[in-house]
Amino acid sequence: MSCDQQRLEDYLAHILEAVERIERYTEDMDVGANEFAPTQKA
Repeated sequence: MSCDQQRLEDYLAHILEAVERIERYTEDMDVGANEFAPTQKA
């Protein structure tokens, strides 16, 4: 396996791990509550 191929595999594995961490962190959040929407001032 070439060095570039190994770097690509490591890079993609890191991305996959980050996505899985985000999913675990956000799994109990209520999307319908608009928790991340900016507040609007009158």
